[in-house]
Amino acid sequence: MDDLSDIRAFYNEGWEREAGRLEHRQLEADVTWRYLDRYLPDQGGILDVGFGTGAYTFPLARRGFQITAVDLSDEFTTRCQARADELGLSDRIEFMTGDARTLEQVPRGTFEAVLLLGPMYHLVMEEDRTAALRSAYDCLKPGGVVLSAWLSRFGNFGNLIKKNPSWIENRDEVRWLIEKGRRSDDAPRGGFRGHFPVWRRSLRYTRR
Repeated sequence: MDDLSDIRAFYNEGWEREAGRLEHRQLEADVTWRYLDRYLPDQGGILDVGFGTGAYTFPLARRGFQITAVDLSDEFTTRCQARADELGLSDRIEFMTGDARTLEQVPRGTFEAVLLLGPMYHLVMEEDRTAALRSAYDCLKPGGVVLSAWLSRFGNFGNLIKKNPSWIENRDEVRWLIEKGRRSDDAPRGGFRGHFPVWRRSLRYTRR
């Protein structure tokens, strides 16, 4: 199992960066809400894994869902709990810090839906991505649905060039990203480390 301490540190230090991210990525937000509106049940319990700053957690709680929200960042957990208290939603959301690959503190077979919208692109090892999907699936009631998303490697490629145009001159890193969707094995850890498939995927899994 991969050591995700650098990813945890990246987010523990990045509340301000993440808090307004979807305001600049309106298409991502609109597409995600389209999937949520189409596939979520009318009511019930939702497990939100990798809730971030609560961009979907709080609106879904306002709709009447009972949310269990898990994130790798303890800083995000603390801040979102305080926000829930301010909004009067503490009775509808339980926040906890945890690992998407194991979800050790989450009861199995109890949720109508699981959102896995953030963790997958930070899991570089295939076995870790498989473990996260399996854990999410195991938390569903029969007939429940997992909604999961990845980031496209070519979308990320564009972001890298936009933010740091000289990066394109680093041929080894460029080649690794195009061919394998991640940094090279000997690249230093830290920053936004992840795995990116060839295209953006939004997938739905239903427990039978």
